[in-house]
Amino acid sequence: MKRNLFFVIGGAVMLSAVSCSIEENKIDPEGTESRVPMEFTAGLQTKTSIDENNAVLWSAGDAISVFDSQNNRFDIASEPGSASATFTGEAIPDYGTYYALYPYSAAAALSGTTLSSVLPTEQYYADGTFATMLNPSVAIAADGSTSLSFHNVASILQVNVNVSGAGDRAVRNIQVSAAETMTGAYTVAMGGDTYSAVASGSDILGASLAAEGGGNMGTDFNGDGLISYYIVVLPGAYTDMTVTVNYSDGAVSESSFASVTMPASGGNILNVNAAEAEIPELTLYERFMAGEDIVIAGKTYNKSQFEDATPDDGKEDNIKLVTNTNSSIYNTSSLLGDGKIIFVDIENQTDPLQIGNAGNIIVVGNDPENKALVTRSAANLQKGSNSVGRLVLANLIVDVPNSSTTAAAFIANSAFDELSFDNCEILMNASKPLISIPSNSIAEINIMNSDINIPAGTTNRYIISSSTNEHTIAQLNLENNIFHTDDGLSTTFRIMHSGNADTKSNIGNIVIQNNTFVNTCYNSSASVIALNITDATITKNILYINQSMAAVTQAYHCMLRAYGSYPATANCVDNIAYYDRSLPNGLKNTTATRYYFRIFQNNSYVPSSGSAEEFDLLDTDPFKGGDLATFTPAAEYASYGAQR
Repeated sequence: MKRNLFFVIGGAVMLSAVSCSIEENKIDPEGTESRVPMEFTAGLQTKTSIDENNAVLWSAGDAISVFDSQNNRFDIASEPGSASATFTGEAIPDYGTYYALYPYSAAAALSGTTLSSVLPTEQYYADGTFATMLNPSVAIAADGSTSLSFHNVASILQVNVNVSGAGDRAVRNIQVSAAETMTGAYTVAMGGDTYSAVASGSDILGASLAAEGGGNMGTDFNGDGLISYYIVVLPGAYTDMTVTVNYSDGAVSESSFASVTMPASGGNILNVNAAEAEIPELTLYERFMAGEDIVIAGKTYNKSQFEDATPDDGKEDNIKLVTNTNSSIYNTSSLLGDGKIIFVDIENQTDPLQIGNAGNIIVVGNDPENKALVTRSAANLQKGSNSVGRLVLANLIVDVPNSSTTAAAFIANSAFDELSFDNCEILMNASKPLISIPSNSIAEINIMNSDINIPAGTTNRYIISSSTNEHTIAQLNLENNIFHTDDGLSTTFRIMHSGNADTKSNIGNIVIQNNTFVNTCYNSSASVIALNITDATITKNILYINQSMAAVTQAYHCMLRAYGSYPATANCVDNIAYYDRSLPNGLKNTTATRYYFRIFQNNSYVPSSGSAEEFDLLDTDPFKGGDLATFTPAAEYASYGAQR
């Protein structure tokens, strides 16, 4: 079963080593006959790969060295995957005593009764086992026999990674180290009753495991619900052993052992239980600096896009971590300038971060679950020195103070490219709009995955307010948000208000999808007003009202109104509304329900893609219960509204 990893906890480390005793064999003198094709069979003690039951089997591509007076290569000729195998090659017939070594190596040698070879330090990952031609084994065939009983002479370190709640993190590589030699050159004495590889060098104090060709290693589970990774090491008594797991996003887990003995005896997998290492949950800044992509409002950002091409030129880097929150972000500030991505660490936050004039800045709360606080009090959106106008806010509490005396929190006094909010909590001003477009245009406005708190009342509550000057919003996206009034009803709520919509205001494409509107509406017109709307997608939204609308005498809610042209085609279907009809002035009849909850205010407009332009007015409350600010619909309406 395949899974991805995210915020993983490194688990137990297990190891094994195998050998057995055999009868002493006589070493015959070197033969002089010519070599001929021969066949050797390898017996049940063979350990070259591991199956799901921890049996160790021969693998495809296996080859062995068979020594007569020289090192001869013999390749597997039988079907792999069993505990016995047939090998073919050429050797001197009836030689007397043959010595065999797995895996074949042209550099392997036999000196008297001692075999020598090298165990690789850099090893490659194989699903559920170790790599082919890696785990060394030896055998003897005496008195002209061609039957080999192989015995492992190394140890197998099994690193188990716990992937409970893993998410998207993957294992990149594993490092193991100790105070003693773990891999490299080794010898095996073949004249005794047991066989064990002994280090013949002293400078390789570790081993590593990675995917061949780079990238992440696999994610196959073992029987305990863990992912097992295998590293072959020389047997021995190790002190200060450390197993380090490195993850794709830069996270690291580490298990340490004061003393571990790994013998090449017994033929079984031996368990060494280690305390699970704690992996620090990396902040967004740490993950970003490790090269992981982050996605904000549908756009992907990576460290490589902001790295200083000339780091030694004395200029500031374009990636900042702000921990001193008693400061401001300005387009030309000496602290935080144009074209930067800024991560705000809440751990030491005592005062809100002030956002002033912003030209080309991305501001990201370092912890998506614990938002940093920023305030915005009437400063301008203006393009930076490189003619890019961009303000992107993510993982933040955006507080718009009620004391503001200017037109709005975010004011486009010049043409601007993008204003985006993602995973933000926006505390709206009781009398001022969030965004103002007094004389220019904003190419793109995105509000996604956010919580927008609308104060109750009958005065204007606008997300976007535009003036009588001509302007265009090429793209307006509102997706997966909860717009809510917690202390009553807001009857003059608009997503977009135009001061002169009949001649000046244009929207290219508008997407309002999977939003929840709680006790917010416009009592006599629509939530979005413009002159022309080129394209619209309005789907999977919930409009929910459980407050009395007795004082309202006109249309309770329409979504769009275009004074000029509506879209030629539009996807405006599958939206639901609920109004508690037991309240004063509750909706009583079919005609009223179709009029009061419409997508388009113009009754005659029917999009060419279909005629379902009304909200589906529900008779039963779709709210599952709990807090309206985190509105959770009942199971049958789970695909509607904000998906949290």
